[in-house]
Amino acid sequence: MRNTICLSIITTVLLLTACSKDKKSERFRLLTTPVWVSESILVDGEEAAGDWDFLNEFTGEAKFNEDGTGSFGSFTGQWRFNEAETEITITTETMPLPIVTIIIELTSERLEISTVTLNPKNPSESAEVTMIFKTR
Repeated sequence: MRNTICLSIITTVLLLTACSKDKKSERFRLLTTPVWVSESILVDGEEAAGDWDFLNEFTGEAKFNEDGTGSFGSFTGQWRFNEAETEITITTETMPLPIVTIIIELTSERLEISTVTLNPKNPSESAEVTMIFKTR
């Protein structure tokens, strides 16, 4: 009887310890650990210029915090993965709609994301925007 009680206590402690650990995925760790520095912003494969120069506000550093907040160039806001961790959705108060990006590459040294967006200066024009970051 004493062994059964002791075994039950040990099992309960192990279960509670295992369940209380919030295991973070490898992709979550890769995204949130470094500060990312923009390397390039491409619009349909070309450097952002002309009507697309507003994208330069995203240059600089990007930090994805573990609590789902972050800074993205001159913007601050929230971010989240989709279920499969293949997309990042970024929301800021300065943008009217969330930005849904596809993760092209995520390693410990490089982040490449892509999205299709409308040009706010010419709403009938859309383009594929690719942002490439390296770690600081």
